[in-house]
Amino acid sequence: MCEFISWKETDGEVLFLTDKDVFSSHGREMLRNNRDNDVLGHGAIDAFFGESARGARQYESLDFWKKDEYPPEIAQHLKTPQTLLGTWGRVLKKSLQPDDAYYILENAPKRWRDALSDLLFGAIVKDADYSYEALCGFKGLSGKQKDALVGAVANGEDVDRSRETIRDVKGLSWKQKDILVGAVAKDAECSYDTLCEVRGLSKKQKDILIQAVAKDMYYSYGTLRDVKSLSDRQKNILVSAVAKDAEHSADTLDICTGLSKKQKAVLKKAAGR
Repeated sequence: MCEFISWKETDGEVLFLTDKDVFSSHGREMLRNNRDNDVLGHGAIDAFFGESARGARQYESLDFWKKDEYPPEIAQHLKTPQTLLGTWGRVLKKSLQPDDAYYILENAPKRWRDALSDLLFGAIVKDADYSYEALCGFKGLSGKQKDALVGAVANGEDVDRSRETIRDVKGLSWKQKDILVGAVAKDAECSYDTLCEVRGLSKKQKDILIQAVAKDMYYSYGTLRDVKSLSDRQKNILVSAVAKDAEHSADTLDICTGLSKKQKAVLKKAAGR
């Protein structure tokens, strides 16, 4: 896909698209098959302007805060964040991609980042990976921004991203951790890894992860072996899961410490001892 801003030059004419063009009746008709940020790319320019744009020299640059690097026809719209939004705000709100938004947050001057923050974070939360990177990489995020990014991570397909967020991101609220734990608990292995790697989980959060781990005998055994400071109730849940298999029960008796007499008795019976 082409970068924002894309343009073409031919015979001294600069061809590019704005909100006014994209959302005009002609623009809606000619760009109906274009998707994502392609509505501002070279293909969209060709579709909008027709034959006069085809074969023209192509240019693109995402560093729109460096207005002197653009033709005057475009630079006049890049004087301030307000002039940029007035020219392209609608289409950027609809089509700005997470990778481009992350690049802008990393590289644009502060006044541009601050003025465009709602637009940029609105794009980043479309992608769980970039949401995780933003939580790790950007300081001074507001509570609202963190909530949106955490929600994006938790709703992503990769539950490991939720585990990594709990592990790597400092200053998460209990509510934000609850959301991430709920996502992690969809997978027994990921829940086991979280219990092993993350310190400072609440009892409620541990209970949720223990219930997820208990769906798998192997990770139940691993949790009893590797995770310290489990409550007696949490151990009972894991022991019940392990006791469904004789071999795992025997291994748990031989390796895991701190089991109660009752828990050992359950495992001995399951192991046939």
